[in-house]
Amino acid sequence: MGRGDFAVTAAASTKGTPRVRNKITHKTRLRIIHGDIQDSDRIFVEDDSADGKSLATGVDAEDANEFHLLAVLAASQQQSQPPPGASSSSASGSTFCTQQTASSSSSRKAALLAPPPPAAPHIPTPDAGGKVDNYSELYPDVSFHSSIMLVKASDTVEDHLGDALGGGFAYFLDERDSDWLEKSNKSATGGAGDASGTPRARSAKARGKEPETANSTAISEDDFELVMGLFERVTEEKFPYLHLTPTELPPLSDYETFFTSPLPCHYFSSYVVPPSVPTPAVLYRHARTIYPWWRERKLERGGRRIIPQLN
Repeated sequence: MGRGDFAVTAAASTKGTPRVRNKITHKTRLRIIHGDIQDSDRIFVEDDSADGKSLATGVDAEDANEFHLLAVLAASQQQSQPPPGASSSSASGSTFCTQQTASSSSSRKAALLAPPPPAAPHIPTPDAGGKVDNYSELYPDVSFHSSIMLVKASDTVEDHLGDALGGGFAYFLDERDSDWLEKSNKSATGGAGDASGTPRARSAKARGKEPETANSTAISEDDFELVMGLFERVTEEKFPYLHLTPTELPPLSDYETFFTSPLPCHYFSSYVVPPSVPTPAVLYRHARTIYPWWRERKLERGGRRIIPQLN
């Protein structure tokens, strides 16, 4: 080990050689040795308990006290040993055969009266081949019938919405959008401020930004969701890596050509421009009003989609 390395060893609190492997617990005091340590002096503390050892019979120590296992092992050892007197001489063997012939009748009678031999020891295991008596109660024979009320269509959510944008760009306003839209509609009839009612046009012009002009007409919730969804889709197509530099959000002038032109039909899930879509002039006026709010929410998301999408 190099200089600065250290090894952790158990404190030699007991007598004997330092190579005794003691079990480390939360109460064990450890000693830290700094400097160079020879390989022969290293101490590796391991848990060499008797649970992991095996006996000579190949059985784990924790299973050595099983009653049925011990009986099976003892029977196997008795069968492997030769019967007593098997190595006797041929003379004694012939004499034994003569005596056995003379007492054959009495042996057969004794065998009939003797109790049956004990059953061979075995390890009991659960029997899975039988059948329970109350099988019909546990597993009733109920056939499955498909309901006619099940959904039998694979359309997406956008397909079921008549005027929704396709490609997962359908926008759904939340509580914050609803509050902002309510303030914006209140200030649409009069007031020279933005949706929050504060005059920011002059300060924005002084900073070189585009002024946030007030909308002359109220914006419906459907039009608000349409404009927000269009902002999201155009940004995703033209600026796919905006999340890498979220501060470089494109200005409203980059969207002017899109909002002042008729919307393409493939932007919608039905591939048909709904009749409820406003004209390009009205749509661009709504976009100028909604752009500051969309920009604010886009910056909060770090340039990503305002409504999180699944991968």
